[in-house]
Amino acid sequence: MMLSLISLVLATHAVNGPVQLKVSPQPQSIKLSTGSFTFKNSTLYSVDKMSEDGFAADQLVEEVKKDLKLPLRQSQSATVSPIVITRKRGAHEDKIGQGYHLEIRPDHIELSAQTSDGVFYGIQTLKQLIRANRQGRSIPACTIDDWPELRYRGWQHDISRGPIPTLAYLKKEVRTLSEFKLNMFTLYTEHVFKLKKHPEIAPNDGITASEVQKLSEYAKKYHVEVVGNFQSFGHFANILKVPAYASLGENPWVLSPAKEESYKFLSDVYSEIAPAYESKLFNINCDEVSGLGDGPSKDLVKKIGVAGVYANHINRIADLLHARGKTPMMWGDIALNYPAIVPRLPKDLIVLPWAYDARASFEDQILPFTKYGLRFMVCPGVSCWSQIWPDTHNAIINISNFIRDGARLGAMGVLNTAWDDDGQNLSNDDWYEFCWGAECSWKPVKVSRTVGLDAARNSRVSQFDDCFPQTFYGLQDSSLSSAINRMSALRSNPISGGLGNGAIWRDPVDTFAKLNNITALQDFSRSARSLQSEFEKARSTSTYNSESLDYASFAAKEIRFLSDVLLAVNSLKSGNEDGIKSVNSDLQKLKSEYKQLWMGENRNWWLDINLKRFDDLSKKLDTLSQRVLIESSVPGNSQSPIVIRSLSSLAKIHFTTDGRAPSESSLVYSSPIKLTKTSVVKAIGFWPDGKVSQVQSETFYLPLIPCQVTTNLAVYADNFPVKAFDGSEKSFFWSEGALPKGGYLTVDFDEPKMLSSIRVLTGHPDHTGDFLHRGDLEVSSDGQVFKKVAEFTNGEAHADSAAQLIRAIRVIATQDQNSWLIIREIEIK
Repeated sequence: MMLSLISLVLATHAVNGPVQLKVSPQPQSIKLSTGSFTFKNSTLYSVDKMSEDGFAADQLVEEVKKDLKLPLRQSQSATVSPIVITRKRGAHEDKIGQGYHLEIRPDHIELSAQTSDGVFYGIQTLKQLIRANRQGRSIPACTIDDWPELRYRGWQHDISRGPIPTLAYLKKEVRTLSEFKLNMFTLYTEHVFKLKKHPEIAPNDGITASEVQKLSEYAKKYHVEVVGNFQSFGHFANILKVPAYASLGENPWVLSPAKEESYKFLSDVYSEIAPAYESKLFNINCDEVSGLGDGPSKDLVKKIGVAGVYANHINRIADLLHARGKTPMMWGDIALNYPAIVPRLPKDLIVLPWAYDARASFEDQILPFTKYGLRFMVCPGVSCWSQIWPDTHNAIINISNFIRDGARLGAMGVLNTAWDDDGQNLSNDDWYEFCWGAECSWKPVKVSRTVGLDAARNSRVSQFDDCFPQTFYGLQDSSLSSAINRMSALRSNPISGGLGNGAIWRDPVDTFAKLNNITALQDFSRSARSLQSEFEKARSTSTYNSESLDYASFAAKEIRFLSDVLLAVNSLKSGNEDGIKSVNSDLQKLKSEYKQLWMGENRNWWLDINLKRFDDLSKKLDTLSQRVLIESSVPGNSQSPIVIRSLSSLAKIHFTTDGRAPSESSLVYSSPIKLTKTSVVKAIGFWPDGKVSQVQSETFYLPLIPCQVTTNLAVYADNFPVKAFDGSEKSFFWSEGALPKGGYLTVDFDEPKMLSSIRVLTGHPDHTGDFLHRGDLEVSSDGQVFKKVAEFTNGEAHADSAAQLIRAIRVIATQDQNSWLIIREIEIK
């Protein structure tokens, strides 16, 4: 389905053709004239407000020098200068005060604006006319009237999940994205700010107050406001795991609002972070507070509810920031889940509703806040997190539709987000999505009676794709946009693993068994190689931001590796080890290149953790030919017979089913094994030439008694439903994503059973928020009609009764909850 949608978008781009002028964001009004303005060696320019607008004019000088190989000299007189940059009352009036008027005639260019912002943005447009629209040294005559529809047009860089960018790279982001008229930047911060009062928290490579101050001063020249940021409620694990701060936790994830010491700590933090940022805005975050009320605040939550406790916390820390002259900003997810929070929030607080899916409407994220007159900014995302390459198709729709709805409902602005959930992401992969966010933030996509939602968006995407390669890279054609979209579209192929970073590290043997289609593997490899070639070709001809194409070609190499390693497994089956040696060599090259690219953006912190992933996979590949495989004969079904084999048929395999280490005196495998209970199967292979495999171990989880365990919830990793009913609390079912009302897990016995007691445990000591907050325990005598026998309290339900014949047991959520769900065990008597 996703592939067909992407194909539709690409087809739409081709039909609509190029725009008249390649400028991004697209100006509000462009009127083309006849003729063109030609730059010459003698061309002069003048600037009214040199002290304020001289920096913007210098950018124009650099553009002319680089693109046209000409000097552009300043004159003190506008009367003798063919290029005039001027402040003029009434030049362009807009409610935000960032508009400009640009008139290009064959003999004259005049850029006029009422503010320095307007001058700066007009210069960016003039630079793009030179970079992407010139014929020789001439640019087309035209009149442009332009202004932004949203005051704040921002982006966020996550600096707390692994990568901590260098100050030089952060400055590069500011320079680059200000050219696309973005004007707000924030650094998502949990534990990486180096605090003098609490030096134990941040890593050695953490960011300092001095660096933030330097970045803020630097960004001001580019009309970018750097906004303060500190996570002040949830996502506190990196601080709470430091022994001296563990006592501040509500649980290992959440700061406790029941402890006065928490507010003393936050006050200390704000005393150092808040002054480092010149901006009056400060994001306190406070999202995803799973398990609030399970720890020290339990009695308080019982007394005034989650909404009361959460609202009180926000008001207390808002007071701390007000005292430092800051206006708090806050993610909106918890308030949406508990609407009683909203009217209790500080009236000056700016809410940040966020959502990252490709839905048609985002009104439900916004209206609960506008109802009470709260200011807000919408927060879409670039869909890069845990991805080899961003999900461009999802990001296009998410960003466009969210900003469209926000602008229509009165948003102050946009904060387009990038996250680094698994710590592997490289930020240079995200420019396309950030620039699309800039496009939509300046001039949101609009729907009319005659132009529907999809058509309006696709038309703008077509225009953007026609402009982006030229305006961002200085390329001569638009083909790179197609390559970017086609690479993202590869995630729809099962071979790709959804282009998640985890696909690189997956077990190649297990994966090959599921995707045994040699032709498809070869086609996928060729597609990735072709894209790599396109990016490398663009790299050789681009004149701006060309180094980011090294990151794109690296991503294509990683994607190609996904299929090449599976092809090598196939060749290994016929005794050819050359393929495995080759892909292991490729893996070492990827490791070396990844390190180089990482250091092009980031500090050393976290790099060793990512490089270890390469080393671990390399070790697996080294021993693949001596690998023993233990599998269910029916994949995913532990109740089917267990098959043990090696990639080389010459091996003699010995095994155990009781968890003990196998040896040559253990049973010899000759035929599939039927297990009757949850078992740890271990096996070892011996080859005629004396080689011995490593001991392979697999645990097969079987239900306590014959049954089918099913769920309507997504399953996280390999925490399959059967693990909720296998007799062990060490294994468990774990759903992925927020638990919706009506989410269930059912145990359906093959034959009805006489039961006198049922006990269900949810949650886990290491994931304290992931229990069933509101739910019922139900039973059925026929497997069709269920009746409630107990409610869950503190994550547990227990039903005792006279023995009765039961066909099925069901655990069901009775309301939405923000956290995931772990069912540790269903116990019966």
